[in-house]
Amino acid sequence: MGTARRPALNQQNAPELLGTVAEVASALGVPVPQQIDLTSDLNASVGRRGRQTVLSLGLPLLYALGPQERVALIAHELAHDQAGDPRHSQLLGSAAQILDGMIGLLSPDALDQRNVPFRRLEVTRPDQEMIWFKKAMTLPFLGLQWIFQLLTGQHSQAAEFRADLRASRVAGSESVINLLDRLHFTHLLEMAVQRQQTTPQRPHALAELRQMWAELTPERITRMRAGAANERLRLDSSHPPTSDRLTVVGAHPAVPQLILSAERSARIDAELAPHIPILTVQMAERYG
Repeated sequence: MGTARRPALNQQNAPELLGTVAEVASALGVPVPQQIDLTSDLNASVGRRGRQTVLSLGLPLLYALGPQERVALIAHELAHDQAGDPRHSQLLGSAAQILDGMIGLLSPDALDQRNVPFRRLEVTRPDQEMIWFKKAMTLPFLGLQWIFQLLTGQHSQAAEFRADLRASRVAGSESVINLLDRLHFTHLLEMAVQRQQTTPQRPHALAELRQMWAELTPERITRMRAGAANERLRLDSSHPPTSDRLTVVGAHPAVPQLILSAERSARIDAELAPHIPILTVQMAERYG
């Protein structure tokens, strides 16, 4: 696949969402990001692009969340500016971006696009040789990435707890807990994409995911929490186990300082709608 398009949001095409981000930043006492991008990932992040702070919001995640969980998501990401996360310093953040970019550039496209063993890939011998060459070229960067994570991992995980608690003070601890619970069910996006592909008359995949998340029962969430705690599941190596994050947030109850109304959230939906078709195509390539 080529480089994923990242639609940039501005006051003309997303005034409600940008206004919400600005209100969250004000509640946290942090600067408003200079740029806000949408991606096709079920994720969100804050990083540096040159001297700019960039907030990247995964459309599947943002769209499928309820109003107050959207506040929790934005608050958690912006809180990293206060949380002392080494990944968000300009120097280390740039280094991490360079490593990620080089790994993405050198990773064999065929292996990225097909989750099957190498022996099943239908490629020619020159293609195989190029794939193995790219894999070999990637190894040094993977090694550097592992060292980077080893050196920064403990500080980054502590920063996640701090960001969760700061987000709780803005969005309310219940909303942060709901957000973390939904992250246990990210696998439902693949099911939503496949449902939409096999039955095109159904709502788009993001509406499917929103419905699936809305229909999660307390019993199912409790079972998933128990399994995640036993397996010590985490989003990635820079994050603590999600069960630990739930415990910490639950131990510090907080009422919401900023409430996003259903009406404002619906206006954000309308701002996101034009970006759904192109980003859904990217999701279909990944999960179809």
